[in-house]
Amino acid sequence: MEMLPNDKDTLLAMTLYKVLSHNANCYANDWWRGSYASIMFPEAELSSQRLSEFLCSIEKESIQRRFFEKYLQFLCKDDKRRAILIDSTGLANKIRFELAAINTHNGKTSRETRLILAVDRLSNMPLFFRYVAGNIVDVTTLRNTITELAQYGIETKLTIVDAGYYSDQNVKALLDNGIAFLTRVHSNRVLFKNLVKNHIADLMSLEYLTKYNERLVYIKRVDVSLFNHNLYAYIAIDLQRRNDESYGYMQGALEELQNGKLTDEQIRRKLETIGVFVLICTECIDTHEILPMYYTRQAIEQIFDVNKSNVDLVPLRVHNEDTFRGHLMLTFIASVAYLTFNACLKKSELNAMGVFSNARNLKCKVYPNAILVKEPAKITRMASQALGIPIPEFIYT
Repeated sequence: MEMLPNDKDTLLAMTLYKVLSHNANCYANDWWRGSYASIMFPEAELSSQRLSEFLCSIEKESIQRRFFEKYLQFLCKDDKRRAILIDSTGLANKIRFELAAINTHNGKTSRETRLILAVDRLSNMPLFFRYVAGNIVDVTTLRNTITELAQYGIETKLTIVDAGYYSDQNVKALLDNGIAFLTRVHSNRVLFKNLVKNHIADLMSLEYLTKYNERLVYIKRVDVSLFNHNLYAYIAIDLQRRNDESYGYMQGALEELQNGKLTDEQIRRKLETIGVFVLICTECIDTHEILPMYYTRQAIEQIFDVNKSNVDLVPLRVHNEDTFRGHLMLTFIASVAYLTFNACLKKSELNAMGVFSNARNLKCKVYPNAILVKEPAKITRMASQALGIPIPEFIYT
């Protein structure tokens, strides 16, 4: 804890509080006083006033840079050329600062700040976070995220992003810098329309049929040229999605056809693209492997879920940019702790949420010179065995 030598106990206690409790910071001191954390971290100061000062201390740029230098050096060790996943999520808030802006996403309008996360594809661990105003679109943030990672010595060898990051400027920048990428192309782009138009006729041939999990998908790989570079397009049809959405669409389209609001040709063109998606990649990958590679993106969704559900990222209970930055930093550290613990249980039947929930029932009796640990429940014993960490009967103080 070199980054905060004077607040080491507070940082460690608050990391535990975020991981183990889902309550507001104002209850942290009550939790600490009734927890073994008060013995482990006796110098922690968790009063509401002190916590605001603490968040303002870890929001400092110098502190965060020092943390990421140490953290990325530890996580990436001798290989800093990484494949990364990048995505963002909205943090709705009413804080009065320039980073809270009106944004409409999936038909829902809110005042928010966007949190951008970079995740290591190999370990599925978060690498780095940034944040921007809620009205800044994803497409403009990709290069800055990669550039910031480079400042910490992380060289991006492959980036996997969703369609929101696809633009001519981003594609050209990635190609010019020799960064391999895999992304989806939005259906409103000319590239998507041309690829579908040229290849839809024979796409549903058995030679292109593959299976991903329980999904049957037709995938055809074709060569494409972008900015004088040779790439590969994967035109695909998700069979179940196509059938379900076509049925739903035709229920409404039939009435509009009879009323003269749609033509046969308009319906035909729409049906052609239902269930169709296009991936673009710099690498020539077997069509059976392209979906498993692309859907490693789900790892970043899971980390956002951990942030929001398990380490108290939202709702935001801060009042200015300083405490907001500190809150994001603390949440990032807590998510790393949670995910690391969960990874240690990977070979068992257990998960972090279940273990933490059961371990809360492990009680102790505190005597002047020793702590008597009561008998643990079954799941807590199983976790102890899986982690190779014995539960003591006595802890001498």
